[in-house]
Amino acid sequence: MEDSNIIDMLFRRDESALMEARRKYETYCRSIAHSILDNPEDEEECLNDLWLRVWNSIPPQHPQNLMAYLGKIARNLSLDKYRENHRQKRGGGAFELALEEMDFVISELNTVDGEYEYKELSAIIDSFIRTLPAGERRIFVHRYWYFRDISQIAKIEQLKPQRVTHILFKIRKALRNYLKKEGFIEYESR
Repeated sequence: MEDSNIIDMLFRRDESALMEARRKYETYCRSIAHSILDNPEDEEECLNDLWLRVWNSIPPQHPQNLMAYLGKIARNLSLDKYRENHRQKRGGGAFELALEEMDFVISELNTVDGEYEYKELSAIIDSFIRTLPAGERRIFVHRYWYFRDISQIAKIEQLKPQRVTHILFKIRKALRNYLKKEGFIEYESR
């Protein structure tokens, strides 16, 4: 079934639209939840919350890309669940490692009273990502959107893990320089 038909059904409050969306996108959404949570019970809880959130948000929302819309909700729910589960403890999974890697880039962001304009920063990062060659862009998204580990990315992209690590390092360094150029990070005085 076409996404536009599923969205139309949701606007008509036809419950079978959820079954169609689930049939088409549950595996995709589950893979997002799994990359972040790696816990079947938590993943299932996030997926159940996902379908409720979709039912409650369409209408009034009218997503242009249903797959991206569902993926974003699944990711946000999974991140919320992860934070809830790990308030007191720290693990060593792909999610934590990806955050630690990005700390090199974002630790020196200029902030006003401890906050920065999230939308402006997001737009600048989106702009940076569009400058990357397609393969590097995919690797960046695998790591920092889906939180996949290096070995998964290497397998998907048919590269050696060391090559993926090198590419990610190069991208982080370029992103840091891009953020400096855009004024989000001050230049080091040397």
